[in-house]
Amino acid sequence: MTMQRGLLWWVSHHRNHHRSTDTVKDCHSPVAHGLYRAHMGWVWNCFDYDPKLVKDLMRYPELIWINRFYILPAIITIIVIFILGEWLGTDSTTTISGGQFVTWGYLVPMAVCLHATYAINSVCHLWGYRRYETSDNSKNNLLIALLMLGEGWHNNHHKFPYSANMGISRYEIDIGYLLLKFLGVMGIIWNIKTYEKSDIGK
Repeated sequence: MTMQRGLLWWVSHHRNHHRSTDTVKDCHSPVAHGLYRAHMGWVWNCFDYDPKLVKDLMRYPELIWINRFYILPAIITIIVIFILGEWLGTDSTTTISGGQFVTWGYLVPMAVCLHATYAINSVCHLWGYRRYETSDNSKNNLLIALLMLGEGWHNNHHKFPYSANMGISRYEIDIGYLLLKFLGVMGIIWNIKTYEKSDIGK
């Protein structure tokens, strides 16, 4: 919905980020490439992705389709929001327009979401605290964790990249993980992987 390229493209770059964190091979490392490129410039500089990193996902035709036509849901949403705004604007007591609806109902929230997402790889590799001595420069950042529902516990994520739960201590609130647990209780998702409690101190 935020036009952050295709699913396979995104997963491939994320896996490469963990494989080559904070080296020149890491497209969005502020350590290797500077703050601007790490924050948003990498999206324009890294158009290609490595299909070998997503071989496990390439067996799903629906994921390949979504990857190829990732922009369609966003375009359909914009059209629907515009039509809704124009329809509401036909009421003579309002000054609402389709353009206003698209701007405030899609473009502004999309821009905020993009920058918050990008901040995980830029801000969380520069500012924050380190719970674990990982081989990269990842840091836990409270502000980004609050904005991104727990994703800002980035050093924890680099220590346990397979874990759906990024908050380690009770103070590191991970709303995203709580939502996943709720979906698990509802039977919508299953096999949620988390770190072992015995590994936390290691």
